[in-house]
Amino acid sequence: MKTILIIDPNLNLLEVLCHALEMEKYEAIGYSGHELELIKLIQNIAPSLILINLSLPSDKSIEWCGRMKSLYPNLPIIAMSCDESILKKKNLWLFDGNIGKPFDLASFYNLVERHIGKT
Repeated sequence: MKTILIIDPNLNLLEVLCHALEMEKYEAIGYSGHELELIKLIQNIAPSLILINLSLPSDKSIEWCGRMKSLYPNLPIIAMSCDESILKKKNLWLFDGNIGKPFDLASFYNLVERHIGKT
């Protein structure tokens, strides 16, 4: 089973996204903690894909992504944001894909499948 790590401060959204991915037979893990714990979590679970909210406080998403890419250059990371202007302005070269919120599940599943395949 492929594991997907979702990083977002919104616990309700984490729950919904985890459930949606589990319905498609992925193992989904939601995370809203600190960077040091995040690196340990990635080492422990070895995710196939990371979904990260671009609007994390203090622009942490870009910082975290840069750090994750330096440690795990082949790990695909998808940026999520409800602000389309953020998706256009940010350093999207760090990300392997992006999706604007809100999104429909079909688009979400297609994006995930493009990066890690079907379960």
